[in-house]
Amino acid sequence: MQKTCQRCGSAFSCLVNDIANCGCSSIQLSSETKIYLAKTKYDCLCSSCLMEINQIQEHILKESTSLDIMVEGLDYYYEGPYKVMKEYFHIKRGYCCGSGCRHCAYGNV
Repeated sequence: MQKTCQRCGSAFSCLVNDIANCGCSSIQLSSETKIYLAKTKYDCLCSSCLMEINQIQEHILKESTSLDIMVEGLDYYYEGPYKVMKEYFHIKRGYCCGSGCRHCAYGNV
């Protein structure tokens, strides 16, 4: 079945009825990534997005990043005088605030 990735918008084939042969089954997701994905409203994501989310989770764990330390370009960027929080920050925070953020990492846009 053709699907559109809810995170990046790319088209991909989903074999939900044959999960053993689906592209997503070849990706080893960390337990942290599985916990994160369970909190989202995403239905099905492409393999590229799953790998990228897994890498973000690994980076967060490896760097022991906290919300007290934010890096411009990674956690946020400026749009005029406003600080716009990016997906990385939202994942690092660990929950959705429900405000419809532009870069919501939980599928609430």
